[in-house]
Amino acid sequence: MKVKTRLSLYCSLIFGIIFALVSISIYQLYSHTVQRSIYNNLRKTAWVAAWFYLEEDELTEKEFEKVKQQFKEVDAGVVYQLYDVHNIIVFGEPSHPVPGHFVEKIRSVKQMSFKTENDFCYGMFYTDNQGDFVVIAKEDRSALGNQVQLLLWILIPAFLSVCSPLYY
Repeated sequence: MKVKTRLSLYCSLIFGIIFALVSISIYQLYSHTVQRSIYNNLRKTAWVAAWFYLEEDELTEKEFEKVKQQFKEVDAGVVYQLYDVHNIIVFGEPSHPVPGHFVEKIRSVKQMSFKTENDFCYGMFYTDNQGDFVVIAKEDRSALGNQVQLLLWILIPAFLSVCSPLYY
C-alpha cells in the first residue's frame, strides 16, 4: 500500500472517529435539551390547570378569563389530571392514571418530574381551600422519539458520506 493511500485512510479514520463522537454528543445534547423543554412546558401546564380548576372560585371573572385563555394556549397535546386526597382523578383526563406510588411521592416531595412507560410527566402538590390535590401534566414520549429519530436520520447519512473514503 502506498504511503499516500495509507495516510489518506488514517486521516479518514481519525476524522470518522471524531465525527462519530461529535454526532453522539449532538444527539445526546439535543435529546436532553428537548426533554428539559418538555418538562418546563409540563410544569407550566400543571400550574395553569391547577389555577383553572381550583382557583375559579377565588378569582374575579376578568382574572378567570385570563387564566382560561392561558389554559387554552398550553392545553394542546398535554394531558392533565388532578388527584384528590384519595388518589382519585377529579378533573382532567380519566384514562391512563398515573400509578399511585408516583402520586404519593409527589405529595411528599411537593413537585417532581418523572417518566412512565408511555409519558413524560410533571407532578406538583397543590393546596387549595377545596383540599389538597396532586396535579399531573403528561405528554406522550413518542413526540421526543420522533424528533430524535429525525436527527438520527440526518446524522447517519452525514457520517456515511464523510467516511465514504474508508470503504474504497
